[in-house]
Amino acid sequence: MGRAGAGAGGARARVRAAGDVGVRGNDPPALGARRRAADRAVVRSPELAAAFGLGVAGLGVLGGLVGAAFGVSIHTTQHATDRVWRGPSWLRPAAGGVLLGPLLLALPQLYGVGNTVVGPVVAGVYPLALLLALAVGKIVAVCLTLAVGGVGGVFAPLLFVGATLGAAWGTATGHVAGYALVGMTAVVAGAARIPATAAVLVVELSGLVGLAPHALVAAAVAGRVISPDTVYTRTVARAGVGPGVGR
Repeated sequence: MGRAGAGAGGARARVRAAGDVGVRGNDPPALGARRRAADRAVVRSPELAAAFGLGVAGLGVLGGLVGAAFGVSIHTTQHATDRVWRGPSWLRPAAGGVLLGPLLLALPQLYGVGNTVVGPVVAGVYPLALLLALAVGKIVAVCLTLAVGGVGGVFAPLLFVGATLGAAWGTATGHVAGYALVGMTAVVAGAARIPATAAVLVVELSGLVGLAPHALVAAAVAGRVISPDTVYTRTVARAGVGPGVGR
């Protein structure tokens, strides 16, 4: 429980530091005004609310697929690396660095947890092609990092991928910020199968209470997509622990 609380607190700090969708009352004045305007636009305008809501279920399906694929990709990459690697263990991270280096040079936004990137993503700064490249690139970077022995969590990358995926979805509709937040909810729900937690967390982080119904719908759809396994249950199964292991 303490670790989960620390993870949520760290995510809140990262979102606030990104200057994008910080916790209510902690935004810079101009950003806070934009956030309130976006909330009013989506919630209080029936036309916009209906147009925005039409794409939420579709984004929930897509986010659930991507979230589930993220977890499968991590497990598959780790398993494949274990099978093919024949060198000394101390050289494995260096080999991973050789593969990661060109990717980070091509897409420097992938470096780190992404707290400086989510803000521009939600603000609609990046074009569609770059958003898609960042979503795919983040998944590849995380898979390679963990496969070669790197240590790190997947919660922040899930938020990153969800934001870029949702922003790409919203680029054609003009609701980039709203869909970016809903995308974060959907990908987390799809990867971890925690729909209610994902929706509440993203709404609390953003302060956009009006997005709660949309986030809950997307999370509920995403949480039912494809696999009953999660990115976390696959991790503990790989470590040889968990229900039924060794029995």
